[in-house]
Amino acid sequence: MTNKKILLVEDDESLRSTLSLCLDSEDFVVAEAQNGKEALDLMNSENFDLVITDIQMPIMDGIELLSNVQSLHPETPVITMTGFSNLLEDKGTQKLGIKKLLIKPFTFEDMLDAINEVLSSIEASKENKRSHLQLVKNEPTSSTDGIDMSKKTSSSLFFTSKTDLKKAA
Repeated sequence: MTNKKILLVEDDESLRSTLSLCLDSEDFVVAEAQNGKEALDLMNSENFDLVITDIQMPIMDGIELLSNVQSLHPETPVITMTGFSNLLEDKGTQKLGIKKLLIKPFTFEDMLDAINEVLSSIEASKENKRSHLQLVKNEPTSSTDGIDMSKKTSSSLFFTSKTDLKKAA
């Protein structure tokens, strides 16, 4: 899953820089934003495989960003990170569309596990959709689709009586 493009949204510059360097060392392509507004501006000009955002930020917080991502880029999953998990407990992370919640402080391994879980889930979902579409595309529309009725092979002979069987022998 290397070279996936991640948008990292965090107002704490030192944390954002540290996480960005760590993600870069794992072969992710990372773009940074310090608030939700900057993140949306980037999302309007680039596509991202994943957004990782803090919740409490100035100008536009992570909840408002999440709402905008869901309406403007519904295919883009969002991982949130916060030191204030009680802010989300009342609203419910699933209802908000959060794929994974990281509670600060967390380890970089925790973040990598969350990223890999979310991206693997998205890839599996895409593969299931592709497989389903392929099955639907190749599904016969009638009982004789896929059978060349002009060739008289043993699999395409039809007998209606014992007399027909005797004639064929």
